[in-house]
Amino acid sequence: MSTELTFRPNTNDLDIFKEQKRDWKGLVYENKIVLDIGCHVGFFALNALANGAKRVTGYEPHPENYQLAMRHLKGTSCTLFNSAVTSSEIARAGTAKLYSRLGSPDKSNHSLFVQGGRTGMEVYATSFEEALAKEPFDVVKIDIEGGEYALDFFLLPDTVKMIAIELHFGKKQWREIGAGRIVRTLEALGFEAIKSPALWGKHWNTTGVWRRL
Repeated sequence: MSTELTFRPNTNDLDIFKEQKRDWKGLVYENKIVLDIGCHVGFFALNALANGAKRVTGYEPHPENYQLAMRHLKGTSCTLFNSAVTSSEIARAGTAKLYSRLGSPDKSNHSLFVQGGRTGMEVYATSFEEALAKEPFDVVKIDIEGGEYALDFFLLPDTVKMIAIELHFGKKQWREIGAGRIVRTLEALGFEAIKSPALWGKHWNTTGVWRRL
């Protein structure tokens, strides 16, 4: 990876960088077209490109993260959009509220859904359907802090053969209802888990990776 990376002081940027190979283990990028929803500062996209991805399309709603992702990915075959990805209903207005914890070292915890101690800012919003229509994507990665529960995974086109999702448990119903619904939907679409998410326990998030023939 020849890009000079920036790790902002007093943030979790380095931890996010180290997560890439661990959390998304099993994804295959060679000659693939990749959709990165929740691009953060571009570490996942850089890793995908370094491992042979043809192109990456990334979405990141937070302005500061987006600007750093643009710097990290300059000159690569990655196209970035400064936008959240959500349901058609929420995206219809073109904007949505993104909630963050001011002063938090975690610069990856911005969410479209209100959680304790967060303040909101207006960001651009794109529907999941519109994002999927940009390219014939082979691989989709989603890490959007609870926003995954607003997405309709039945919209996934047949071209998508691998998908990785970080499931979040900031709300009780996300763990008890939402996560299981996503897993069942993917199974109905013919996906098999190559890294099963841990749906129960005290952890606040878990990552799953699925593929289909």
